[in-house]
Amino acid sequence: MMPCRGLLDPGCASPCLAAMVQGLLERMFNAEKIDNWFENIGEVQYTRKILFSSLVSIMLQVVCRVKSNVYSAYVDSDIDATRQAVYDKLKNTETKTSQEIVRYIAKESEDIIREIKGTQPA
Repeated sequence: MMPCRGLLDPGCASPCLAAMVQGLLERMFNAEKIDNWFENIGEVQYTRKILFSSLVSIMLQVVCRVKSNVYSAYVDSDIDATRQAVYDKLKNTETKTSQEIVRYIAKESEDIIREIKGTQPA
């Protein structure tokens, strides 16, 4: 599952802009890259059934108000684990992991901004 799936309104007034933003979000929140990153940064937590990218996807949907709560995002996900397992995984996410995922996403964003020359004056 792509962590950013469903974040943009399909009825967006500018389909080209929506497609571009969707592409940028998919690059920033690439599930495979996030899971590889987690394998290198996680100290106590591990991956068994629930990929870290799945947790990112759930929380992204809640934060961006695509879903009203974790449960509704979980129900619509393809996570093959119990609801309680998802809640436990979220509850036990290491503070360092939470801090580092913000840094990781910020770095991914910065790389994209530089690549499209978004720092250059118009």
